Amino acid sequence: MNDHYDISKLNKLKFQFKDCELINKNYSQAYQDMFVLSILDGKRNGYFVEIGTFHPTIISNTFLLENEFGWNGISIDINNINEFESQRKSKLIIQNALEIDYKKLFEDNNMPIDIDYLQIDIEPAHNTLECLKKIPFDKYKFATITFEHDIYTGNYFDTQNISRKILTDRGYVLVFPNVSLLW
Repeated sequence: MNDHYDISKLNKLKFQFKDCELINKNYSQAYQDMFVLSILDGKRNGYFVEIGTFHPTIISNTFLLENEFGWNGISIDINNINEFESQRKSKLIIQNALEIDYKKLFEDNNMPIDIDYLQIDIEPAHNTLECLKKIPFDKYKFATITFEHDIYTGNYFDTQNISRKILTDRGYVLVFPNVSLLW
């Protein structure tokens, strides 16, 4: 999806959150950044954990949050992203997401116990599911989570249903079954 938000679409937003009129452009592929801001009513100075970064700005779920709303966080990708340091303020961890001790990572980086946004999107879908199982939900809470289940690829590992059960069992509520355009 390349139909990014721009200010001309302000009146089409289903959920007009605080300071939405200040946004000139969004960056995520399926409006995840706008979804997070909608759910958290335009929260400023929040915290995120982005597992599966890809690029600092292109189809980034956290660039808008960081760049225009003052958020901070940790971005994780298995590949070295050369442009990241020059375009972002948050910390980039270059490591296999399945080999990380997340509790230690969060502690070492002084992440708050209540984190505003968790994004998990690594390839293939069953790796995203395995990563979800490694998150220390017993210690850390997330106000908003987006999880790419890749059901459109055939969902061979039932990632959609399994991930939803994991999150529901931990007290999370499914707000929208699939994040996409907000209008």
